[in-house]
Amino acid sequence: MIVSTDLGVLNRVERTPTTLILRGAFWAYVLSGSAVAEVKSLTSDELTETYIKDSTIIVTPAAAPQPERQSMTYTITPGQPTKTEPELQADLANATAEQRQQLERAIDAARQANLESPFVPPQEVAVAPLREPIPIPFGVEIPEGPFDLNTLLGQQGIEQLPYGDQLNLVNNGEQLIMTIGNIPGYAPLQVDEAIRGRFMEVIPLPQGGAEIRYNLDALQAR
Repeated sequence: MIVSTDLGVLNRVERTPTTLILRGAFWAYVLSGSAVAEVKSLTSDELTETYIKDSTIIVTPAAAPQPERQSMTYTITPGQPTKTEPELQADLANATAEQRQQLERAIDAARQANLESPFVPPQEVAVAPLREPIPIPFGVEIPEGPFDLNTLLGQQGIEQLPYGDQLNLVNNGEQLIMTIGNIPGYAPLQVDEAIRGRFMEVIPLPQGGAEIRYNLDALQAR
């Protein structure tokens, strides 16, 4: 039996069963050694399919992953216009002027109604007579005829309030007059002009405050 690593020698050796077995073992050894060396140099991601064809190792690369398709929808709407500082100031001035005009129209309507009220006949309202007198608080009794605040305070043993003439209540027989002036500790009452009606009048005072006058004759006639 002859064993040789020379391929030419192996080809010239007599073909016997033994030589055929040796020749197959030799080629299997050569091919297996080269195949193992090549496979070890590949990574698992790169190695997809490896096979031997005509003593050549063929490696096919892995298929590149296809990117997923995404569907996106865009909605375009017109933006809100941004006003400049002069435009904002103009809008504020217009709104203020409109409010002032509405207030002036309301004041004119009130004045006109006040002027026309003496010529409008009063509406008759049926009021049920009181069966029991309304109790006056603090035990004060309203006297018949004219009186002032000092008369009412005297019933409680009080000579005069510390506000002087800034707070007073007087009944002169024709009008019930309530005086509210500049009372310390309270905001002053400001009345720009007099208001005269059939049942009530509001008269501003020179030093501030006002007199509220109730016409007793008109109230009793009602």
